[in-house]
Amino acid sequence: MDDPRGYPDFSAELTGSSVGMFAPYGAGSFSVLPSQVVLASNPDGSPKFELDLVEYLGDSSANGQYSVLDFSLAGSYPLDAALGLARSGSPGATVKAVTMDGGFGRLYATNSAVPLPADLLNPVPLGWWSSDLARWTTRLSAEAGVMVKDALQGQAGLLLGARLELTVTGVAPRLAATAQFEPPALMAALLAAYPSGLMPAAAVCSFFAQPASIPLSLRSASPLDPGSLAQVLADRLIAAYAKLAPAPGASDPAYVQFRTLGPGDAGQVSWDLSQAALVQRPWVFTLDPIGGLRALNNPAVLASVVKNVSIQAMTLGGYGLDLMASLPPSRVGFAAIGARVEAPAKPPARPSSISQTTLFIPPSDSGSQNLLLAATEPLAYTITCFGVIAAGDFVQEYDSAALPHSDTWVQLGADSFPFSFTVVTVGAQLAALATVQGALSYQVGPHAVQQAFSLPSGAAGELALAAPLAATGLSVAIQASPLDGSSPLSLPPQGAGRIDLDVHSFAGYGPHSVTVQSALPAGANALFIEFVPESQAAAGQATGKVALTPQQASATWGYASLSPFHSGYCFRVAAAPGAAAAPWSPPQAPDAVLTLNPDGTPLAPAPALTPLSAP
Repeated sequence: MDDPRGYPDFSAELTGSSVGMFAPYGAGSFSVLPSQVVLASNPDGSPKFELDLVEYLGDSSANGQYSVLDFSLAGSYPLDAALGLARSGSPGATVKAVTMDGGFGRLYATNSAVPLPADLLNPVPLGWWSSDLARWTTRLSAEAGVMVKDALQGQAGLLLGARLELTVTGVAPRLAATAQFEPPALMAALLAAYPSGLMPAAAVCSFFAQPASIPLSLRSASPLDPGSLAQVLADRLIAAYAKLAPAPGASDPAYVQFRTLGPGDAGQVSWDLSQAALVQRPWVFTLDPIGGLRALNNPAVLASVVKNVSIQAMTLGGYGLDLMASLPPSRVGFAAIGARVEAPAKPPARPSSISQTTLFIPPSDSGSQNLLLAATEPLAYTITCFGVIAAGDFVQEYDSAALPHSDTWVQLGADSFPFSFTVVTVGAQLAALATVQGALSYQVGPHAVQQAFSLPSGAAGELALAAPLAATGLSVAIQASPLDGSSPLSLPPQGAGRIDLDVHSFAGYGPHSVTVQSALPAGANALFIEFVPESQAAAGQATGKVALTPQQASATWGYASLSPFHSGYCFRVAAAPGAAAAPWSPPQAPDAVLTLNPDGTPLAPAPALTPLSAP
C-alpha cells in the first residue's frame, strides 16, 4: 500500500458555511473541496473551449465528417476561508485544493424539447495532468457537433448541462474491529440485485448497514456504530474490488463497477479496521459550460471557439489519422515525446510495413498522419507511445506496449505513456512574492537521477516532471525564494503526483494567535503590551494592544500575515502618556506563548525568528 500520510482523512471532515475539507492523515495540508466547478480560462481571460467541425472533402462517411469537443474545467476553492477554519483548531495548518484523481464527464439536456444524438450523451474519461481541474476531450458525430454549435449560438432552444463524476483518494475511517469474509460469498450477497456488478456507491454502504445478515464476521471489544461501520466496510470493499464507473443516467448517483473475482480471490480475507487504508470516494458536480460561454455575451468569443477544419480526402486505401494526447502542457526534462503508428506488411497487396512517428508539441499535443494501406485492406494498426527523458547526464528512451487501433481519431491519455507525471503549480499570490525552484529525484536501476526545475515569479504558472514507470524512490524537493532577498522557505519532501503551491502552502501565511502572559505581583500596575505584524513594524503604528494585571495574567492577540516570508510579529511595552514609544522587539515566531517579566522584557532571551516551513 502507498504511504497514507498526507492524504485526506475521511474521518476528519471539517465544514463551514462555504467550506468543505478534510484534515490530513498524519501530516500535510488540509484538502479543500471545490465550492463549484466552472469553465477554465487562458491567461488572457479567453475560455479554454474549442469545437472543431472536421470535414474530409468528398468523404461523407463518419470517418470523414465528425467534430471534436475540447475544453478544460477549473475548480473554485475557498482557500482563505478554509485556512481560517483549519487554524481555529490547528495552529500552523496549511491548506490546498483537493486532488481529484479519476472520473468521467457527460453532457445532458436540461430540457426535453430537442432530442440529442446518443454520442453527445456518452460519458467521457477526463484528463487530469494540468493546473486545471480536468480536461474534457471527445470525438462527436458531425450532427452532435452542429448541435453544440447551435447551443453556443442560442439556436433551437437547446440547453446543455455538464456533469462530473470524480474520485478522491483518502484514508478510510478507522474502527477498533476486525472483519473477516470470503470474497465469493460476500460478493454474491452484495451483487444479488446487481448481477452486472454495476451498482450505486451508496447502495454498497446500505448493504453493510445490517452486517449480521451478510456473510461477514466481526470482532470488536466494544459496540460499533452501525453507520460508521457500514461506511468503513463500503470504502474498503470498493477500494479492493471495484472502481468508479459512469452512472447509467445524468440524474443518477455515483456508481461503481465491481470486477469479476478470479482464483486469487479464493480463501478468507481479514481486515484490521483500525489500520489506515487508502480508498476512493466519489463526488458529483454539475456545471453549465455552454451557458457560461453564452453569458459572456461576446459574439467574437463565441465565433473564436468554433473552427471549421477542411482536409483533402484520401485516395482509396488511404486514411487520415488524427492523434490527440492529453499530456501536461508545460513539460520539463523531455527531449521528445510522441507516438509511433505501425502496420505490418500485408503481401502481396502491400509488401512493405509502415512505421510513422508523430511528435507531440504543446499546447496542442496533437498531430495527423496519412496512413496508406492496400485498397481492400481494413483499417488496423498499432500505436506505441514513447518519450526520451533528458535529465542532466541521464538520457534514455522509454516505450509503452504497442496497442491495436482501428479508428481514424485516437485520444491518448497521460497514462498511455510509460511515465509517471508530477505536476507543480504555483498560484498568483505566491508568484507575486517569490520564485519557486526544486528538483525531482528518483532511482532507475544503477542511476540516481535528478531533474531540476524553476518557476519564475510574476504570474501563476505550472510545469510537469516525469519519471519512468520503473523508477523508485521518487521525491520532490521544493524551495520558495522571496523577491525581497529574505530567507527562503523549504517544504518537506513531496511525493509524486500533483503539487499545488500558493501562500496557503506555508504555515507562516494567514491568521495567527499569540498568547502573552506575565506573573505580575499583587498590587503591581497593569502592563500594557502593544503588537504589530512583522511586515508593518517599520511604520511604527501598533495594530493591537492588551493589558495584563495581577488578576488577569494572560491575554490573546490575533493577526493575519499576508506573506509567509514575514510571518512573525513584534511587541513593546506601551509608552506612558507624553513619553516616546519604545522600539519594537525583534520578530517573534507566531502561534507561540510570549512570557514576559513584570517590566515587559521576555522571561528568557527570545530566539531569532527562523523561516517557517509547511508542516
